[in-house]
Order: sequence, then C-alpha cells, then structure tokens
Amino acid sequence: MKSIPVLHRWVLGAILLFVGCVGLLAIHNHGGTMYLGSFTTYNNDDVRYIRSAQTLFKTGVFSYWNPKESTVFIMPMLPIVVGACLKLFGFWKGLLAYRLLSLFLLMVTIVLIYLICRRIFPASVGLFAAALYALYLPNYWLTNVILTEILGQFGLWLTIWLGIVAVQTKKLSWFAACAAALSFAIYVRPNFALIPLVFLAYMLLQRYEWKALWKPMVVVASVMVLLMSPWWIRNAVTFHKFIPLTKSSGNPMMLGAMLNFQYPAGAETALRDVLKKMETAKGEIASDEAWVEAAKAVRDYGFQTQPKVYWKHYTIERVAELIKDPCYWSPILGISMEAATGQHRALVLIGFLGLLASLWRKDRRKSSSIILLLLAYFVVTAIPFVTFSRYGYVVMPMMTIYAAYLLHLMFPGKRQAGAEAGNESA
Repeated sequence: MKSIPVLHRWVLGAILLFVGCVGLLAIHNHGGTMYLGSFTTYNNDDVRYIRSAQTLFKTGVFSYWNPKESTVFIMPMLPIVVGACLKLFGFWKGLLAYRLLSLFLLMVTIVLIYLICRRIFPASVGLFAAALYALYLPNYWLTNVILTEILGQFGLWLTIWLGIVAVQTKKLSWFAACAAALSFAIYVRPNFALIPLVFLAYMLLQRYEWKALWKPMVVVASVMVLLMSPWWIRNAVTFHKFIPLTKSSGNPMMLGAMLNFQYPAGAETALRDVLKKMETAKGEIASDEAWVEAAKAVRDYGFQTQPKVYWKHYTIERVAELIKDPCYWSPILGISMEAATGQHRALVLIGFLGLLASLWRKDRRKSSSIILLLLAYFVVTAIPFVTFSRYGYVVMPMMTIYAAYLLHLMFPGKRQAGAEAGNESA
C-alpha cells in the first residue's frame, strides 16, 4: 500500500466515499422492504437464509427447507454471519446491520480489485476499474437483499489478491493466507472449490517449474483440509456419508437440461421411469441424487434426439443467459431496470473488447492471464446448470477490469515511473 501514489489514494478515497453515500441512501430508502420472499411462506432464498440463521442460533440446527431438519443444501457461512447480526442487534436491526456489513464488504472488494489491477496491469487500470465497479447498479441492489453474492464476491476477490501476491512473491505464508481466504469463500459458495486448479494453471503460465509447485500445493491443501474438515465431520456425523460441499445441484441441472423450462419432445415418455423416481424421491439427499440422475438422462436424450439444438443450448444460449442481463430485479433510487440493463450490456461489450485487446497485446497476455482463466472457469462451471443474471454476477468484476484496460488504452495519460504492473511491494 505504501507504493500507491498520493493522487491514487485521493481518487480511490473519493470513489469509496461515493459508494458509501449511494449505498447508505439505497439502504435507507429500500433496505426495509427488499425481500424476495415472504416471511409467512418462506418461498424464496433470502427469507430461507434468514430463517436458517435464526434457527441455527436458537436451536443449533443448521436447516434450510424445514427448520426442524438438518440440511446440506447450502453452505453455512451466510447464515452464520446473518445469525450473528441477528443475535447482536435483534431481528430488524440485525438485518440492517447485515446490509451495512454488505456495503462495507462491497467497498473492500473495490479496493481489492484496485490492488489486483496494480499487480497485473498499468496502475491507472485500477482506478478505472474501481470507478466502473462503483457505478455498477446491481452492487447496490444486492447490498439490500440477503443473498450470498456480496459476501461471496468479497471472499473471491480476497482470494484472488492473496493468490496473485503469493504467486509473484513465492512466499508460502501468502499461499497459506490465500488458502484460508478460499476456504472462507467456499463456505459461502461451493462453486469456488476448484479455484486452486485455476491458480495452478496461472503458476505454470508464470513459468513455475514443476518441482517448485510442490511446497505451495502442500501448504494450500493442508490449510484447506484443516479449515474445511469441520464441515466434512458435521456432514459425516449428521448424514453418515462424506459430503464435501452440498447436495443441491439436481434442480439447477434439470432446469439447465430443459428447453425453455420444458422437457425435450418425447422425453416424458422415453424417460418415464427416471422422471417418476425423481418426483417420488423422499429426503433432501435422495431427492437431489434422483434429480441429478434425471437431469443427466434428459440432457443425454436431448443430445441424442436434437443434437444441433442442444449444442446451441449448452454453448451460445447458456453463456448468453449468464451475461445478457444484470442482477437487478427491481428499481432502486429511481433508476429503472431498463437503464440498469443498458449499463450492464455496455459494460459487458466494452469488457469483451478490452479482453480482446489484452490478448492482442503480447505484453499483457502473461500478466493478466489470471483474470481470463477465472472468467473461463466461471463460465465453464456454469454451463451444466441453468444460467441467469444472479449466477452471472460473479463474472462482472472481471468484465469491469477488461473494460478498464480498454479505457486505459484509449486514455493513457502520463506514463509514471513505477506505474507498471508488478512494481507494487507485497
């Protein structure tokens, strides 16, 4: 942090002040009313997370669908954090406290994005990225709802920053810190679990020798096993089987196998038995396993009977559904959904052009490869499942960084000594 120019500190401070003011105004105007579900029927994720948090701190049972039954449908970090807020401040004030915490974590994430950009791009890219992400409207919508996105983004970008520092400095202590941050992130969102493979690829692109990989790999694996083991032990004791993450992929996999939420023609007849098994399965784990089996059967049937349609469905359409709309489901601060959609699509377009520019320029391919690898990781791991704007939110900081890089190329300004990537001290 000592190497950050004074001008950058002032600009970054102004950006954070803007985020804080807008975020507080959004929470003041909308925080008490922005619930996706009902506290009577508990018919959406946010209210179920809140009930899960309440139940966990009152009875010690980690639940989701039924407050009396233990669950492995979700990871526990969000209910733990929300529950701690409720315990400290009471119900309504506790929900307000969590929203304020989400706003703070959004601000920290913006700082992390800035610091990451300084390490892999010219320093001005960090300011452009911080400013663009501060203006991104879904951030303020998501700080007002009780979902995993803001907490997960914080954990993810903390992991990325620590990982880049670790790779560049080759210090095992940074690898250990990265593994701890990643474990936290996985406790929020299980789809982060294979990110070590992304960093392995990044290290190879940074010309790490194979023999130099062993110590970091052992450190990361050891820390993650240590920190994830409480979850594994809890699942083994409660469900009598090894469950490393969750059992909740069946429904999104089935929705992803459908065409416009309909079975492909003839599937209901051809797959009658497996679909009946899915519909009649009892119990959370057995039901999810039956849904996964049925989803694979529907997918395979679709590829057999309509190969061209399904190839398009699982490639072009799946990626388009992931990124075409913002995770902004209701207006805030008087800004319409149409305006937010226009902003989002402009950012995606500019980001894509920036990505192409980074590939075109040989001096940036190697240093910025971690962002491209992460973008590819989240797109590829989303393809087997239904995709929509909430799942696409995770890639928007990456698109923002590439958009910032394009702005840097268009408005380079003065080239300051020490402003190039890799000059920041650890």
